[in-house]
Amino acid sequence: MIKGRNLISVLDIGSTKITCFIAKRSLSHGYDILGTAQTASQGVKAGMIIDLEAAKDAIIKTVELAEDMAAENIKDVYVSLNSSFLISERNSADLILANQEINVKDLNKLLFKILEKYDRQEIEVVHTLPYEYILDGNRGITQPLGLCGNKLTGFFHVISVPSNYVINIAKCLEKCTLNIEGYISSGYASGSACLKDDEKEFGSALIEIGGGSSTISVFFNDNIVFTDGIPYGGIHITKDIAKVLNLDIKNAEKIKNLYGSVMPNDANTDEVIRIDRSAEQEEELLINQSELNAIIKARMYEISTLLQSKLQDHDMSELVNKIIVTGGCSQLYGIKEFIGEIFKVKVRIGAPAEQIGVSNEYFKANFSVPMGMLRCISESNKYDRRNLLEDKKSLLKIVWEWLKENF
Repeated sequence: MIKGRNLISVLDIGSTKITCFIAKRSLSHGYDILGTAQTASQGVKAGMIIDLEAAKDAIIKTVELAEDMAAENIKDVYVSLNSSFLISERNSADLILANQEINVKDLNKLLFKILEKYDRQEIEVVHTLPYEYILDGNRGITQPLGLCGNKLTGFFHVISVPSNYVINIAKCLEKCTLNIEGYISSGYASGSACLKDDEKEFGSALIEIGGGSSTISVFFNDNIVFTDGIPYGGIHITKDIAKVLNLDIKNAEKIKNLYGSVMPNDANTDEVIRIDRSAEQEEELLINQSELNAIIKARMYEISTLLQSKLQDHDMSELVNKIIVTGGCSQLYGIKEFIGEIFKVKVRIGAPAEQIGVSNEYFKANFSVPMGMLRCISESNKYDRRNLLEDKKSLLKIVWEWLKENF
């Protein structure tokens, strides 16, 4: 049996599916996946718990399936937070050094000054990520440890969330007899899994189109500098198809996955799609391809333009030189060209980067969040942990340690 910190368990609670991965740490290549499970979601809307009992039952089912595959029982999990509910802000703090060498204690003081600004009961800090330092007017410093100077300014990307959102998740997992080890924003996790080093460095936006929501996260200078989301995703496209074509949800989802397209000027728009009779459908279905395309394009246009507005409203558009699209709907035919036409930048379809010791079956777009969570956690020993994973308990610990060191 693998004990203690060697086990990593992550839980991605989505609107359409709940995913659990159980892995063990590996000295040679980060982690090995022991067990996984993905089941239909219940009691969740756009990542928010709306029915405690239904969500509890769905989570327990998912975790038990993953435990059976891993031959392990888990008690602690890291939980993803949907970017639609996150608050993304950039903040700075100054520290006078009196020409002394910068040490870890100095960086902790800067962090504490940032956290003081978020000392409100209704807000929980999820990540505090430093993306730049200025030392005596010199910009572009990413690691100031050991340098000497008089004035140090730290710039942090702070991702927070309304307290009630995480309180309800915590209550639900308490009913599942699971402890929350930490929270990770979905956009941060997906970026860790899908983006290449140069994309993080030179400015890219990661768009994840999930089941009940879609998110956009901007990476620049090897850091995430913005994340946000909207409560619209693949399930809304499915519902549109069902409503307009008078279909049940099951057939609408099937048709979307098999024949859905957003390709501009598709040459096959006059084709007729034939769906054989089934137990739910008494007669053969005949659907015009052009009508199906129009339904999907209308909703995808809304999702894309709303995400584009998020960038414009926060002055992030200038940083984006490329867009990477992931999530279940990234498999729609023509999505690359469609997104590129709206955002006017290069686009590629993203999936988790391959890793030694991990089966190819996990490097799919619908596993971007859990795979990214595993990567964040397995690499956390290279960084200050509080800059990766924050919760209320860890924040109090930071404050207490700082007070002990400085008073």
